[in-house]
Amino acid sequence: MSQFHAWLGIASAGGIVSLSSFAGGSPDPDYTFAQLVPSYICFLFGIIAAAAVVYSLSLSRSKFAEHIACSSNREIANEAIQSIPVIMSYPRSMTEGANGSRDELISKSQRFHDLAERSWSAHRRWSIVSSMSVAISALAFVLGFLWPIYVVVFTEKGLIP
Repeated sequence: MSQFHAWLGIASAGGIVSLSSFAGGSPDPDYTFAQLVPSYICFLFGIIAAAAVVYSLSLSRSKFAEHIACSSNREIANEAIQSIPVIMSYPRSMTEGANGSRDELISKSQRFHDLAERSWSAHRRWSIVSSMSVAISALAFVLGFLWPIYVVVFTEKGLIP
């Protein structure tokens, strides 16, 4: 995936450079540049979407690491909870102090659980954003590539008047 989105960004930038070189060498560069503006826009969107992939993938991986850390901490807290016996007594006030450390571990475990769930949800959202950005970048590259072909095949003047 990392190589693919890097390739898309580089290919879109290469598309801009190659079309600019082609237009600059044509007999009427202004006309050719004007005909290629949709391709330039598509390639620019491709570069921006490829850059968005880098950002969203880094956030996704960060949230995944946070999820793993919180899950591990939750499991450690749960093991500690199981090792502490529950003290029971009829007047509840007598057991509150004795079960204080166990209750504190239970609340920590719950906080780790909540944070792990939130970070997993964020990881999934950023993964979806990353996938959508790759798709947008690929589509933009293909459209940028196909536009000059369309102009040559389906217009009267083509790219060079």
